[in-house]
Amino acid sequence: LWSFKMERSKVDTIQYNPLSDELASMPLTYTPSPASFRHSRLVKRSDGRSQINYKGLPPRGWYGFFKDGFTTIIDVHWCLVITLFCCVYCSSWLLFSFLWWGVDEAYESTRNYTCINEVYSFPSAFLYSLETQLTIGYGHRFISADCGFGVVLLIIQSLVGLLIDSFLLGLIFAKITRPTNRRKTILFSNHCVIYEKDGKRYLKFRIADIRKSQLVEAHVRVQLYWYKGNEETQDG
Repeated sequence: LWSFKMERSKVDTIQYNPLSDELASMPLTYTPSPASFRHSRLVKRSDGRSQINYKGLPPRGWYGFFKDGFTTIIDVHWCLVITLFCCVYCSSWLLFSFLWWGVDEAYESTRNYTCINEVYSFPSAFLYSLETQLTIGYGHRFISADCGFGVVLLIIQSLVGLLIDSFLLGLIFAKITRPTNRRKTILFSNHCVIYEKDGKRYLKFRIADIRKSQLVEAHVRVQLYWYKGNEETQDG
């Protein structure tokens, strides 16, 4: 069991700063109504995220999220990740299907011989693209050694397939290994204690881990929200 104390004299109205260092000096304003403040939770029970709404933040749009796209995709729901997984693979198969079909038609019309054996329509070109990128290799469809541009396209598709596999598998592994469900085995005391010591007020509660395995170098961050009526908080 661990016990934690928070000194009241060192905590202002809202001691919480989700911003980066460059925006740490910006004033934050939160003015909830007394009724909503009393009857609504400030922190979600499901994921522990804060439900405080801030005002006075500079508009940044979606550029920051797109710039850090890998972390943004990790934070989204699993349905969107699976949809992205399917769309990326299907798009690459379709793109190279059109390329293979075009290359085969071009060689057949200009040099009077086929570049890819058993590729005579778009569905067959799609099957060849699928077999090439997934390294299935049924043996019925294969590229001719005289098709130089086809060899180059084969190398490009193989490299693109490896990059897509590396990115998506790394993304899924990073999302699976996030300890989001670890909090379910960490218990907090149902009641906290406010007491005074040496002229200062402290907030004290207890945390326990019900697993037998020990947490190594565990760090706990506590956020205290203090309501002052209609006063506004000017705290960075």
